[in-house]
Amino acid sequence: MVFNSKTGRVAFEPGDTIRCRNADDAGQLADILSDREINWEFTYYLNGKEGIWITILDDEEAEQ
Repeated sequence: MVFNSKTGRVAFEPGDTIRCRNADDAGQLADILSDREINWEFTYYLNGKEGIWITILDDEEAEQ
């Protein structure tokens, strides 16, 4: 996985993206984030590139 933070910190913040190597990688990370009650969603296109990313959401985005 490749994690890109807007602030360069290790903590996740809304808008951070994590690039996953494959679907298994994404599934494992999704399980971990869900267990820690971190809101997220899959992103399949980012900046015109196809792949699998997980985007960290804030609470308001997760409710929609």
